[in-house]
Amino acid sequence: MAINSNPAAPLPADPPSASSRSTQHEARALGLYLLFATLAWGIPSSSAPTLLQALLAQVDDAQKVRLAAIISTVSAILSVIAAFTVGALSDRTRSRFGARKPWILGTALFSAVSLLLVPAADSFLLILVSFVGFQVGLASMVVALSALLPDHIPADRLGRVSSLIGIGSLLGIAVGGVVASAFISVPRVGLAVVPWLMVLAAVVGWFIIPTSSTLDRRPEHASVKNLLIALRPPADRDFWLVFGGRLAFLLALVTVIGYQLFILTDHFGAADDEAGRILALAGVILAAGAGVSTVVFGVLSDRLQRRRPFIIGAAIVLAVALGLLLTSREPLAFLLFAAVASLAYGTYISVDQALMVEVLPDHDAAAKDLGFLTVANTAPGIFAPGLAAVLVAAGGYPAVFIGAIAIAMASIVFILPIKRVR
Repeated sequence: MAINSNPAAPLPADPPSASSRSTQHEARALGLYLLFATLAWGIPSSSAPTLLQALLAQVDDAQKVRLAAIISTVSAILSVIAAFTVGALSDRTRSRFGARKPWILGTALFSAVSLLLVPAADSFLLILVSFVGFQVGLASMVVALSALLPDHIPADRLGRVSSLIGIGSLLGIAVGGVVASAFISVPRVGLAVVPWLMVLAAVVGWFIIPTSSTLDRRPEHASVKNLLIALRPPADRDFWLVFGGRLAFLLALVTVIGYQLFILTDHFGAADDEAGRILALAGVILAAGAGVSTVVFGVLSDRLQRRRPFIIGAAIVLAVALGLLLTSREPLAFLLFAAVASLAYGTYISVDQALMVEVLPDHDAAAKDLGFLTVANTAPGIFAPGLAAVLVAAGGYPAVFIGAIAIAMASIVFILPIKRVR
C-alpha cells in the first residue's frame, strides 16, 4: 500500500510534519467530518449491492445469480485498480484547493451519477458499466478521504480519529441495511436515491477540510512511464507486514460471516425463519459491541501510543470467538460468537487504521499507498467464498471454523515483526 519515494518526481511539496499538521481543534473537527463522510458513503456502499440484486431479479430472475457475480467481480477488480491510480494522481495534484478536495468532490459526483444511470439502463451491459462506475468512483472517493489522516491528523490522535471512522462505517452498514429493505420492492427508486448523501458529504468537506494550496509543487511531465513509476508498489517491509496482517484477519472473519446463513441452517439446524431472527439479533450485537470497542480501544491506543498489542489481542479474541462455534450445535453459540467477535472487530478497525497510516513509508505518496491497502480489504470478499466451499467439502463447517482460527492466528505472525510502530 505504500511505495517508497518515487524517483521520477518528488511531487507533493508539503509532507505532514509536527509543525504543519492541524491543531487539536482542527483534528477534532476533521475527525467528526470523517465520521459523517464515512456514514455517507457507507450507506450506498452497503445498500446498493442488495438493491442491484433485487433489480436483477426483476430483469432476469433465472440468471440473477450469474449476472450479480459478474458485476461484483468486475467491480472489485476495477475498484482496486482505480483506488491506487486515483491515489497516485491525487498525490500529484496541483490546485489552490489542495490535493484531496477536488478528488473527493469529483469522484463522489461521478459515483452518484453512475448509480443514477443503473435504473435507467435497458440492457445488462449498461447496468454493468453504470454500476462498475459507481463502485470505481466510490473506491476513489474513499482513498482520497483516507489520505486526510496522514495529511492532517497528528500521530497522538490517530486512534481517536480512526475510532470515529470505524463508528461511521458501522453506522453506514446498519443504516444501509435499513435503506435497502425499505426500497427492496422498488429497487430502481432506491438506486436513484441512495448515493446523494455522499455528494452532500463531499460538498460539506469542501468547507471543512483544511485548504493548503499545492500550486507550488513542481509539475511533473505527463507520460505513461512516469505514471507507471508512480504506481509502483512500495518496497517496504513493515508496510507489507501490515498488509498481510490485515488480509489474514479479515479473511478469517469474512470466511465465516459470508456463510452465516448456511452455517445457521446446515450446521446449527435452524429453520429459515429462525435463522433470519438470529441473524438480525447477531447483527445488532455485532454493531453494538464493535461500536463500543472501537471507541474504547482507539482512544486507549492513543494514550498508550501502542498499536501492535491491540491488533494482536484482537486476533486472539477473534480466534476465541471462532472457537465458540465448535463448542455447541445450539444457535446460542452463534450469538456468543457475534458478541465476542464484535470486540475483536471494533478494536481492529480502529487501531489498524492508525497502524496503516503510521507505517506509510512515503507521505508524499500517501493516497496511492493507501489505495494499495484496499486490496487487503477487498481480497477477502473475493477469496473467502471459494475457501469456505473447499473447507466445507473437506470436513464440513467445523473445518471452516478451524481454518478461520488458523488464519486469524496467522495474522499475528505478520504483526509481530513490525519495527517502526510499537
